[in-house]
Amino acid sequence: MKEKLIAGFMAALMTLMTAVYPVLGATALSTFPTFLGTAGAANFYVIMGATANPSDVAGAVDIAVRLAELSYTSVSASAVSGVTGTEKDTVGLAALLGTDFPNGAIMTSTHYSGLLDSTYTWRSNDYDYHEQVNVANVQMRHAFAISNVNGTEKMVIESADVVYQYVFDKALTGLGSISDPNYTYPVKIKLLGKDFSIVGVIAGQAKVLQGSIGTVTSTSGVTYGDYTVYSDLGYNAGWARIIIKDAAGNTVDTKVINQADSWDFTSTTLTVKLTSVRALQDGTVVGVDVVVGPTGTVEKTYDTSADTTSTGTASDRFPGETDWGIRVASASTFGTGSINVGDILEVVTNQQRPSI
Repeated sequence: MKEKLIAGFMAALMTLMTAVYPVLGATALSTFPTFLGTAGAANFYVIMGATANPSDVAGAVDIAVRLAELSYTSVSASAVSGVTGTEKDTVGLAALLGTDFPNGAIMTSTHYSGLLDSTYTWRSNDYDYHEQVNVANVQMRHAFAISNVNGTEKMVIESADVVYQYVFDKALTGLGSISDPNYTYPVKIKLLGKDFSIVGVIAGQAKVLQGSIGTVTSTSGVTYGDYTVYSDLGYNAGWARIIIKDAAGNTVDTKVINQADSWDFTSTTLTVKLTSVRALQDGTVVGVDVVVGPTGTVEKTYDTSADTTSTGTASDRFPGETDWGIRVASASTFGTGSINVGDILEVVTNQQRPSI
């Protein structure tokens, strides 16, 4: 009965469509049900006569419902480039996104092209990594008792609900530890587009260099803010003379710094750390590896806390931010001088956003 009803319905529908829109008469039934929609949304009528039998009305309703089930809406977020997807009505009214979203509400490069799935190079070998954003703890709520929600369905983002994650996909050994960092062969990565160099790891901790990282000579510098660092004299694997110039090229300060040491330049509120000095016998600098950043921030040991409330060296704030902190993911299994598959460095928001 149902098959016969569907066949009759389709024949009548095609006759009607051909009469009203002749160009659609050539539509092949093999495209069913896509030709019944516009931009993925249902766009059709089910017409029954005034004297239709109740069984036919029930059958028509069944057909309309099943056609509507096949409809969908493609959406894009114009404010964030690279985000496209399918709108679905599967999120609970009071549920965590991780409960209903695919992949546990973890977004990767397959969901947003701005997230990377690539490699970094360490000691001439390539190591795989990928970036992802975990929003599993973001929750939909509508309770009257929640501030700024008041019975209206809202997406609530609380502290540490949005987590950017840098995931190491390949094991690495031979790195330094916290007490004995390896400045000669740091692991250079980018967190959210900024340079970081990992010089030592142990369980639950990672020591990193952060700021402007690069190699300087007498003519090639590394810039942080309004100042550029150069070096015109050095002793191989020993020391180098650092020169700081302003944007106009004027020398602001100079200082001889030993390899693996740092110096706080009060004149510029910058810290410069030397990780490697390469120079000829006559003192000509071949290259001095430096890290330049705000005073006291160029070398930092992160643990699992992501503290953004403390100040100075105790703060775990992401450089240039106030509400985002860096931490080692609690599930990571860093060893002494080793990175294991699945270890994660995270940047998390510690700002309360009651509703958006």
